[in-house]
Amino acid sequence: MTQAFIVTKEHRRFIEFANAVRTEKTIGICHGDAGIGKTNSARRYANWDTLEPYINEWGPRGDHDAKHYALANRSRTVFYTPEVLCRPK
Repeated sequence: MTQAFIVTKEHRRFIEFANAVRTEKTIGICHGDAGIGKTNSARRYANWDTLEPYINEWGPRGDHDAKHYALANRSRTVFYTPEVLCRPK
Protein backbone atom coordinates (compact mmCIF):
# COMPACT_ATOMS: atom_id res chain seq x y z
CA MET A 1 0.00 0.00 0.00
CA THR A 2 1.46 3.34 -1.01
CA GLN A 3 0.88 6.47 1.00
CA ALA A 4 -0.86 9.44 -0.52
CA PHE A 5 1.54 12.09 -1.78
CA ILE A 6 0.85 15.63 -0.60
CA VAL A 7 2.12 18.38 -2.90
CA THR A 8 3.84 20.90 -0.64
CA LYS A 9 5.67 24.17 -1.23
CA GLU A 10 8.97 22.28 -1.03
CA HIS A 11 7.80 19.78 -3.65
CA ARG A 12 6.79 22.60 -6.00
CA ARG A 13 10.24 24.16 -5.48
CA PHE A 14 11.84 20.81 -6.32
CA ILE A 15 9.79 20.55 -9.54
CA GLU A 16 10.86 24.08 -10.47
CA PHE A 17 14.51 23.14 -9.83
CA ALA A 18 14.25 19.89 -11.80
CA ASN A 19 12.56 21.59 -14.75
CA ALA A 20 15.25 24.31 -14.78
CA VAL A 21 17.98 21.64 -14.82
CA ARG A 22 16.23 19.91 -17.73
CA THR A 23 15.72 23.18 -19.66
CA GLU A 24 19.33 24.31 -19.17
CA LYS A 25 20.61 20.80 -20.05
CA THR A 26 22.85 20.62 -17.03
CA ILE A 27 23.28 18.53 -13.88
CA GLY A 28 21.71 19.49 -10.58
CA ILE A 29 22.36 18.28 -7.08
CA CYS A 30 19.56 18.57 -4.57
CA HIS A 31 20.68 18.71 -0.96
CA GLY A 32 19.24 19.84 2.34
CA ASP A 33 18.21 18.79 5.80
CA ALA A 34 16.78 15.34 6.36
CA GLY A 35 13.04 14.91 6.17
CA ILE A 36 12.02 17.81 3.93
CA GLY A 37 10.98 15.54 1.04
CA LYS A 38 13.92 15.50 -1.38
CA THR A 39 13.79 11.77 -2.03
CA ASN A 40 10.01 11.54 -2.25
CA SER A 41 9.87 14.52 -4.62
CA ALA A 42 12.59 13.02 -6.81
CA ARG A 43 10.91 9.59 -6.87
CA ARG A 44 7.62 11.18 -7.91
CA TYR A 45 9.26 13.40 -10.53
CA ALA A 46 11.04 10.40 -12.08
CA ASN A 47 7.98 8.10 -11.85
CA TRP A 48 10.34 5.79 -10.00
CA ASP A 49 7.68 3.86 -8.07
CA THR A 50 6.30 2.63 -11.39
CA LEU A 51 9.59 2.21 -13.27
CA GLU A 52 11.81 0.67 -10.57
CA PRO A 53 10.20 -2.81 -10.56
CA TYR A 54 10.29 -2.84 -14.37
CA ILE A 55 13.96 -1.80 -14.54
CA ASN A 56 15.05 -4.25 -11.82
CA GLU A 57 13.15 -7.15 -13.40
CA TRP A 58 15.39 -9.22 -15.66
CA GLY A 59 13.89 -11.05 -18.58
CA PRO A 60 12.56 -10.81 -22.11
CA ARG A 61 10.70 -7.67 -23.12
CA GLY A 62 7.62 -7.60 -25.28
CA ASP A 63 4.86 -5.42 -26.63
CA HIS A 64 3.23 -5.28 -23.19
CA ASP A 65 6.19 -3.12 -22.02
CA ALA A 66 5.24 -0.20 -24.27
CA LYS A 67 3.62 1.71 -21.40
CA HIS A 68 6.88 1.54 -19.41
CA TYR A 69 8.90 2.73 -22.40
CA ALA A 70 6.52 5.65 -22.91
CA LEU A 71 6.63 6.59 -19.22
CA ALA A 72 10.45 6.44 -19.11
CA ASN A 73 10.65 8.51 -22.29
CA ARG A 74 8.35 11.19 -20.85
CA SER A 75 10.26 11.21 -17.57
CA ARG A 76 13.74 11.61 -19.09
CA THR A 77 15.11 11.64 -15.55
CA VAL A 78 17.82 9.73 -13.73
CA PHE A 79 16.98 8.92 -10.13
CA TYR A 80 19.93 8.05 -7.88
CA THR A 81 20.09 7.89 -4.10
CA PRO A 82 23.63 7.52 -2.74
CA GLU A 83 24.49 5.33 0.20
CA VAL A 84 23.81 6.99 3.56
CA LEU A 85 27.01 8.09 5.25
CA CYS A 86 27.69 9.89 8.48
CA ARG A 87 27.63 13.67 8.17
CA PRO A 88 30.95 15.31 9.02
CA LYS A 89 30.89 18.33 11.31
